[in-house]
Amino acid sequence: MKSKGFYAAALIVCALGMSACAGEKGEMPMQAENGAGKAQREEPGESGEETERKQEIPGTAQDGRQPQTAEAGTDGEVRQAGGEEKETAERDSIGQEEGQEQGKQEKDGEGQGKGEGRRSADGKLYIYFQEQENEHKAEDGTVLLKTRISYPVTEISGNGQAADAINAYIKENGSFGEESIFTVSEEEAVKWAEEDYAHRGKDNWYAPYEIDAGYTVQRMDEKIISFEAWKYSYTGGAHPNNYLKGLTFDARTGKRLMLEDVVEDMETASAAVLEFLSEETKKEQYGNIFFSGYEKDLPGLFSEDNWYLGEDGFHIIANTYSIAPYVAGSFDFVIPYGEADFLKPEVRNPSA
Repeated sequence: MKSKGFYAAALIVCALGMSACAGEKGEMPMQAENGAGKAQREEPGESGEETERKQEIPGTAQDGRQPQTAEAGTDGEVRQAGGEEKETAERDSIGQEEGQEQGKQEKDGEGQGKGEGRRSADGKLYIYFQEQENEHKAEDGTVLLKTRISYPVTEISGNGQAADAINAYIKENGSFGEESIFTVSEEEAVKWAEEDYAHRGKDNWYAPYEIDAGYTVQRMDEKIISFEAWKYSYTGGAHPNNYLKGLTFDARTGKRLMLEDVVEDMETASAAVLEFLSEETKKEQYGNIFFSGYEKDLPGLFSEDNWYLGEDGFHIIANTYSIAPYVAGSFDFVIPYGEADFLKPEVRNPSA
């Protein structure tokens, strides 16, 4: 297990006693720990519907500004509007696994470049990274939004068609377009920034919005190419947000693999994963870090986008707020291939 996302901003928020923002599922902020030490969260409103929710964000003692609100945007992207100064956050090097060399990008005039990459053991697969940056400004020249993404480009010896399919999918769905896997498009983020800037004005615009995303190669062989995608975003509130997603492809066809493509039987696999997570999250090492009643949310972790195939096994992602508060970050649980009997043999054993 790896816990990611322990940002300095989160620690500051925790120290000030500020409430965590609404999570991807639209839930209300967690309460302070109770006598038993378990983290708690408030339940949805009377209707229980997944509606837009708002949370007060206190003004700072330094400037005496009034509380503002944070709004949950599309697919759980937390849209935070208000006058808080941007907290300095030390970003995790999420996705920077040992042995993967991305190197510094040699940018050309359009902000793109080819960095150092990674080659498979047999030498037939090569994945390098291109970086693209963009900046959006108001009419008065104020920077409203900065975006940056480092996306993979795959080359497969003797199978350019499969490589093209993978690259096309990532360019279309794995960037900041309308169908972005990162839950918010660049166009939507620009709109948020423009609205916030109009509300606050230039004198109270302390820092531009930011969206930063990238990928880590988790497995690459003659049958499987699997990535973990990550996103960091700051949209005007007390702290940044981060998000993880899995993306797996068939190296022979270039098709994106879904759960039904890698497991023997969905019902059996779901039960096996739930049993593993139930036992894993009760280990002493986690203490009381999870929400009170988090067990009811474990089945939902076995879903598309929340998994990937690593060198060591089947990984399940628990994003921030899904089962634990912001300060806990996200979780990456792994079921070793030797214990993942619910997977198809060719997935568990690349040589099969």
